[in-house]
This record gives sequence, C-alpha cells and structure tokens, in this order.
Amino acid sequence: MNRLSTAWLRVAGLAAALVLVPAANTRADQLVNDDLIVTGNTCIGVDCADGESFFSTSELKLKENNLRLRLIDTTATGTPGQTWSLMANESINGGASFFSFALQPIDTDPSVPDDLPPTHVLRTGVAAANSTAIGMNSELVNDTVSVGSAGILRRLVHVAKALSDTEALIKHQLDEGGLGGREATADALEAQVTALENQVTRLENELGSSGGSGAIGPVYLLLFATLAAFAVFRRARLRSS
Repeated sequence: MNRLSTAWLRVAGLAAALVLVPAANTRADQLVNDDLIVTGNTCIGVDCADGESFFSTSELKLKENNLRLRLIDTTATGTPGQTWSLMANESINGGASFFSFALQPIDTDPSVPDDLPPTHVLRTGVAAANSTAIGMNSELVNDTVSVGSAGILRRLVHVAKALSDTEALIKHQLDEGGLGGREATADALEAQVTALENQVTRLENELGSSGGSGAIGPVYLLLFATLAAFAVFRRARLRSS
C-alpha cells in the first residue's frame, strides 16, 4: 500500500471518529416518550452548575434570573387562550421583588412573540413591606392586605363577627351595636326637639292671644328656645359621629 492510500485511510478514520463521537458542547431538545424518574436532587435553569449544592434530599431547584412556572391546560380545545403562571420577581433588572399567582394569556398567532403581560391574582411583595394583594390587578400597599386599588374597589363578604379588639367589625355589628344605638338616641332626641318646638309654638299663640301680659311669657320662651337649641346641637353631634 502506497503512502497516498495510507493517508486517505487515516483521513477516513478521523472523519468517522468525528461523526461517531458527539461534541461535548452539543445541545439539542430531548423528547422522552416514557416516564422520567429522578431519584436524587434536580436543578433546572441556565444558572445551574456542575456540583450544584442542595439543602436536602429530593430537592427540585429552579435557578435563573427570570423564574416562571407555566401551567397550560390543552384538554379543552388544544389552543388555550388563558394559562396560569407562578412568577418570581419582575424580569427587568432592578425590578420589583414579589411572588405571584397570575393569569397569563397566550397569543395563538405563531408570528407574534408570546410576551403578553400577566394579570396578578394573588401577590405578596418585598418592595411593599409585609404586603399581600388579593384579586386581579390589586395594588401592593405597605403592611396591608389589599383587595383592590384606587380605581378598583371591592367588598369582603361572608365575614364572621369580630371577637377581639384587633378584628374588623362587619356592618351587622355596627347596625346592631354602635350605629344602631346612636340612631335610636338621635331619633329620641329628634322627637324631644319636635315636642319642644310644639310647646314653644303653643306658648307663642297663648301670649299672642292674651296680649303678652306679664313677664313670665318671655322667660318661658327663652327657656324652651334654649332647650330646643341644645337638643338640636346634640342631635347633630350624634348624626355626624
């Protein structure tokens, strides 16, 4: 065998080796058509590294700068218009820190990027300290459980009666106790004021018919006028408090 033939054989062997041995950095999608069972820890994300540390056994770690866990149900039509997402923090650098359960729409047009904004349904944040927002597009407020925003007002229903000083009163308790008692007192004062006004009117009529003789008439008028003014004042204070 001459040298040329030997060189060609060596080239052919090297080419076969390159074809049969994949490159170390080759990446491709993998489709697993059977159960995938992992008996140890798992790290998923672009920031996972060789020798990744875990705090416990059988731990699932999601590690990268934009964490999103998407829940897509295709059983209805195969092309869902809404999905749900578990979201950790905003995707922009320096954005707000929060954990959110959000409604995430899907654009069914394949030519349009799937980047439609989410609608937060349940969110707890760090930027707004000790805060939780419940309901679509509710706003996070410091040290507050929020169920809406300045432009979205909502009600709480099916709330039990307050038992301690730090619990919220419901309308039934206000009507039953505080406000109900005040309304009853205001109604009683109003009836007294009406009675005093009728007595003043009667005295004025009597004085007018008798020609206003004696000094007792003006005294009684002044007394009744003072009592009526005081009753009106108390009624106004009760109504406003």
